[in-house]
Amino acid sequence: MNQKKFGFFTALSMLIGICIGSGIFFKTSNILSSTNGSVSLGVLVFILAAICIVFGGLAMAELALRSKKEGGLVGYFEEFVSFKWASAYGLFFMSLYLPTITVILCWVSSIYTLVLFDIQIPKYYELLVQIAIGVVYMIMFIYLNTLSTKLGGRIQSLTTIIKLIPLFLIALTGLIFGKEQQTTLQSLSQLDIGMSGWLYAIVPMSFAYDGWTVSTTMVHDVANPQKTFRKVLIIGPLLILSIYVLYFLGVTSFLGVDTVLKEGKNAIFLVSDMLLGNIGGKLLSIIVLISVLGTTNGLVMAMVRMPQILASKDMLGHYSKQVDITESGVSKQSSVIAGCILFVWFGIHYFVMKYMLLGESDISEIAIVFNYILYILLYSQVYRLNSIKNPIFRYVVPTVAMLGSCVILFGSLTINAFNVVLFFGVCAIPCVLGYRLGKKALIQHKQ
Repeated sequence: MNQKKFGFFTALSMLIGICIGSGIFFKTSNILSSTNGSVSLGVLVFILAAICIVFGGLAMAELALRSKKEGGLVGYFEEFVSFKWASAYGLFFMSLYLPTITVILCWVSSIYTLVLFDIQIPKYYELLVQIAIGVVYMIMFIYLNTLSTKLGGRIQSLTTIIKLIPLFLIALTGLIFGKEQQTTLQSLSQLDIGMSGWLYAIVPMSFAYDGWTVSTTMVHDVANPQKTFRKVLIIGPLLILSIYVLYFLGVTSFLGVDTVLKEGKNAIFLVSDMLLGNIGGKLLSIIVLISVLGTTNGLVMAMVRMPQILASKDMLGHYSKQVDITESGVSKQSSVIAGCILFVWFGIHYFVMKYMLLGESDISEIAIVFNYILYILLYSQVYRLNSIKNPIFRYVVPTVAMLGSCVILFGSLTINAFNVVLFFGVCAIPCVLGYRLGKKALIQHKQ
């Protein structure tokens, strides 16, 4: 019996649902801060990030179309690079990339919860309370996703629809009732930004776009993927770009650049109250919180499965035998490992934010940049695919995708380069360890 395939519009809606997360709600102020309050440069950053996604997605799609391995990106590394590099990337993805993003979303969820219920915390204890609430959210989602795979999936489907409501509402009303902003922040911005410093804005912007690589895993479920999925990977990011730019312009037009930068992550709640009044603002704020929690749930869904996926590929050393890979859902051992990793990163996040070790950035942004560096290894493999007859898809697409990764890397180094390079070293540790574990596993398999 043939499995039903996705059509163009279904695949397009899935891509948009995966990519549009909650990052746009709390990264807007970071983008403006990096561009020194310039709205036009902010829009340019959105466009650059969209270009990175379009060409990166097209390059990944060529690998996805020819891949027979499971595990998404880990499977691509395994099939097109090497098992050792797959193990290196898998351990980095499980122990650093995915948990840092998850921790940030849990933390932001706690901030939005406190703002929604107007709970005032003394400044000295504020970060600690935020972390504590974030941990509670983390435990709740781990429990739900371990208890029932379907329940976690239903939560994700519902929140995908909900999170589009505030984006469109604020975009339209902000543009209609707002005023054109000419402000270029001097008083609020503490950053000394040179000619290229604004490129750092592409780093928080990458957070808002992050998740697009997940869409490549559904390529085999799309009807006529060679033609259809390429269209999806071009039109999808352009639609996301349009939604994000409209929201960005709506917020900055309605509140003004100064206010957005002053309010930071709370700007979304201020604009909700101003647009809809106290009750309407509360309702919209609840929708925003639900959308953030939905994204958090999606990340936790992926996080609790990663140890199980790597164990099934024998990429966790002797721990691979301790994770039950026969369970139909998520194994308890896999959830425990994921929970322990997240706890560690909550502690690291606390100290990074308390002592401002990365300036206005957070632990997830550097991990995202390092992830794009590793993507270059995959993009380069497209050159070797003789089955690609079109020279544009074989040579031009991966070249532009690699240039996009380089732009993101350069942007990250324009601000606080020393700490960024230092954190890159931290990112490299699980890669080196994973590479060694992969090498050891290959030797054992040969014996």
